[in-house]
Amino acid sequence: MKINTSIYRKPAVLFLVLLLAASCKKADRAYDKLLDIPELELGSGFIYKGSYLVGDTMVMYGRLNPSKSDFKVRIGNAAAPMLAWRNIPKDSLGVGGSIFANGLDEVKLKITSAMGAGEERQVHITSGGLTIEGPAVDILLTSPDTTSFNYALRLGLYYYMPEAGTKLFYCVNGKGSIYLYESGIIKAIRNRRASAIVTDFTDQYGSFTIHTLYGGGADFHERYVYFSALTEENSTEAASNHIFRLCRYDMETQELKALNRTLIPKDPNMATLERAFLPYEGNISAAKLQAVTGIFPDSSGNVVLAMQHFIHQPTPLNNRLNIIANLRADGALKYQFKNQDYNFQYYDPASGGLKNTRNVPGVSIAGDKYRISPNEKLLYQISPVGWTNSGYKMYDLITGDLLNSFTPKEETGNWVLEGPFSSLTFRDQHGFSNFYSHFPLPGKRLLLLLNRFQYLSEHRTTVLNFSSHTASPYAPLLDEGGLFDNGSYIEDPVLNYDEQGHLYIFSATAREILKTEKK
Repeated sequence: MKINTSIYRKPAVLFLVLLLAASCKKADRAYDKLLDIPELELGSGFIYKGSYLVGDTMVMYGRLNPSKSDFKVRIGNAAAPMLAWRNIPKDSLGVGGSIFANGLDEVKLKITSAMGAGEERQVHITSGGLTIEGPAVDILLTSPDTTSFNYALRLGLYYYMPEAGTKLFYCVNGKGSIYLYESGIIKAIRNRRASAIVTDFTDQYGSFTIHTLYGGGADFHERYVYFSALTEENSTEAASNHIFRLCRYDMETQELKALNRTLIPKDPNMATLERAFLPYEGNISAAKLQAVTGIFPDSSGNVVLAMQHFIHQPTPLNNRLNIIANLRADGALKYQFKNQDYNFQYYDPASGGLKNTRNVPGVSIAGDKYRISPNEKLLYQISPVGWTNSGYKMYDLITGDLLNSFTPKEETGNWVLEGPFSSLTFRDQHGFSNFYSHFPLPGKRLLLLLNRFQYLSEHRTTVLNFSSHTASPYAPLLDEGGLFDNGSYIEDPVLNYDEQGHLYIFSATAREILKTEKK
């Protein structure tokens, strides 16, 4: 007998249809549930900043579902007030991915003091009964420094230096004074005019001439001028020795005094450790000093000395500072820092050759550039980003303690030159900070002048404030008028500033001292 199966087929098909419909509904509900889960978009161009000041607006992107009744973002200790939100259609984004299926939510939030100031404030996003955690942020209560100028600056000629051998001295006191060694004379420049300070080089040892001047500095009150030089004199000692002097000139009494006079044998085979380098420290009159390339007097009679040592020829071995020492007002000399890659080289009679020693006092540090603020007792170390000790570090000049440090983020097309330290971006992919000058300012601040040739259309000024951990512009714009070499990393130093805040800058390209003025 033939069985009619059609009576069974129809219910089976109906059952399958109903089963598939139920499965689809479950899948739809599951998919809808997935869409309810908030998700941040953390890709380039969408991730929110890592640092904010109170009052800032935070913008986050993702599948956030801000229309849900329970939507909220908690940052630190408090919920963030939502200022506005919108949905960006997928078609206008130009990207794919499941997170963009329904477009992208943009939410703007207010940063408040109730969230609490500090680093690593947790970010939690709640929507549709689910909570996720986003990258933590830093919140600062203090605003960056206000700009010294709210208008653009340009550079004008202040003083022209025709001689290549001119040596600039350190003098930072907010009065705009500049000291230098030019044509065999130590001069002061005030109000665009040069006046002779030291013309007769005679100290307690007698008359001498300067063969090579290494460095100089004037104190904050402009009473004393210090200089270090390889000198020549008419004495029996001069026949077989290089004679190095560290001198101080009293501008009130017009007395020139050699604080230190060191004899180093001209014959390298006679330059033993004892004769060339010892003692390192102690009373300034007895210590061995050679090329003091940086002299930084403070306002209390103390002087910071940046030194180099050599024995083969009366010129520095390199341009790096190898020793940083403190010379107290009572005459006591103490090595405070040493370059960790540096050692003294001396003649060893036992082996008949040169020998290195690393038994040099001081805290070992490594860096490419150093800047000193003697009145605040601070040392700033600047190293190319990418080094083991990269970025910016601030040390106590007396104790040697590391007080502060930070490394700017790598530049990826968007320069960030103001705001909290953690949000700053001003270095390139080669690992060098693109600034042609670093200049300490009072209040634990470091002024940076940025090269125009590195991505920006104009020169920018940025002041790093190590007290508030923020950066702000010194002026909105600095038009340098083509007076700097924008294609190199050679620094054109800021020399001083005046009562109005204007800067005095040396241009190595133009061999001119320039002064900022309103553009």
